[in-house]
Amino acid sequence: CCYTDSEWASHKKRKSTSGYIMFLNGCPVFWKVHKQNFVSCSSTESEYACVSDACNSLAWFDALITDIWMKPIQPFTIMEDNESVVYISKNNFTGFRSRH
Repeated sequence: CCYTDSEWASHKKRKSTSGYIMFLNGCPVFWKVHKQNFVSCSSTESEYACVSDACNSLAWFDALITDIWMKPIQPFTIMEDNESVVYISKNNFTGFRSRH
């Protein structure tokens, strides 16, 4: 299970802060909080970038666990609180209004 969240334009240079935490068998095993290296035009863009980063880390973590235990942990569950990001992720939606 992985929980993600992002704070849009919280830095004085308008860069967003994002973070995520991964759990394995109910125990936190990996987490990351960082300032995004670009300026997001919306909270949805900021949250989507956070989910994307979390997915990359989940893929790496799954490969590590598979190497150690020979058993993958898929399917992954990613918890996201932004409804627009959930909709875009589930429906592979890209339109001019989804950009900003």
